[in-house]
Amino acid sequence: KYGDNEPMEGMPFEPDPNLVAHAKLDLPGGTITGGDGMPGEEYVVQGSIYSLLYEFDDVDEARAKIDALVAAGGTVNMPFEQAPWGAYYGQVFDKFGIMWAFNVEPEHG
Repeated sequence: KYGDNEPMEGMPFEPDPNLVAHAKLDLPGGTITGGDGMPGEEYVVQGSIYSLLYEFDDVDEARAKIDALVAAGGTVNMPFEQAPWGAYYGQVFDKFGIMWAFNVEPEHG
C-alpha cells in the first residue's frame, strides 16, 4: 500500500495510504503486476476488454484454478470443456470483474 512506503518527492498527487501501490502475482510461467488506480481514473472493469489468458499443461490443474476463483466469489462465463478446435478452454470472471480465460492445448490435456 502507499502508506507502507516512504513518501515520494515529485508525486503529482497525495495518494490514499490505503490504496495498493504495487501488487504482484507469481504464476507458473510468468508474473502479473498491478495496483489501484490513481485519483480521477475511475474505469469500469467488468467486461472482456480486460482479460487474462492462463495456459496450463494439465486439464485438472486448470480446473483447480477455475474452482478456486469461483469459490472466492467468481462466476463462470464459459464452461471449461473441450472446444471445437481441440483445446480445453473456459472463462471465469473473478470477484473483481476481471475475466480469466483458461486454455490447455490438445497435446497436453
